[in-house]
Amino acid sequence: MTTKRFVVGLLILTGLASMLAWWMRGPGDAALTRPRTDLPWQVQVLSPERLRVFDLELPRSTLRDAIAKFGQLESVSLFQSKQGVFSLEAYFGKVSLGPLKARVIATLDAPQSHLRELAAGALTMKYTKDGERRFVLDQERIAAQLSRPLRALSYIPAYSGLDADFFRKRFGEPAYYLKINDHSVQWFYPERGVRILIDAKGKEVLEYQPPADFKIPKGAGKNR
Repeated sequence: MTTKRFVVGLLILTGLASMLAWWMRGPGDAALTRPRTDLPWQVQVLSPERLRVFDLELPRSTLRDAIAKFGQLESVSLFQSKQGVFSLEAYFGKVSLGPLKARVIATLDAPQSHLRELAAGALTMKYTKDGERRFVLDQERIAAQLSRPLRALSYIPAYSGLDADFFRKRFGEPAYYLKINDHSVQWFYPERGVRILIDAKGKEVLEYQPPADFKIPKGAGKNR
């Protein structure tokens, strides 16, 4: 009789403890079981001018929104191509979304006149290996870019062993492709605003931009 009472009491205590743990957990932990919507292959085209990926909307989301999503901003750099065109890029390191870790680069939307002013007030300027000019900005000028919209995103997985089948299963067959050399090829999905660099000897790179801004490079072949 004593043993039976003990077992019943133990079951009651266990049930109460489970209920208490569930109550103390609160609604915030429900996010842990919610399906993810921010994986690299979860791309939603909202219109030709709008693309949603990583729970961010191009070009409506801002650099501030990207920091809230990806975490600490690593750096912001201003580049000038050999043709004189400026581009402003923000870098995020050690981003973890689902099973993959990666680096993320956000290209910011800003008029060329503003970027020329940033270049004029830069701390230093150096040439890259490709012959572009790279300008280093001070913290005050970087902080002033937080409200800039995101024009494009690049996602570079830390793991370099991803092959064509990995991307084919998640994105399907590309509409176009371009062979870069013996070990790398680019895949293009213009209707989804996605391009993928697959490199057997280097890092894979996924790039996202609204379909209206997507351009197929010369020499690309159409996939049959």
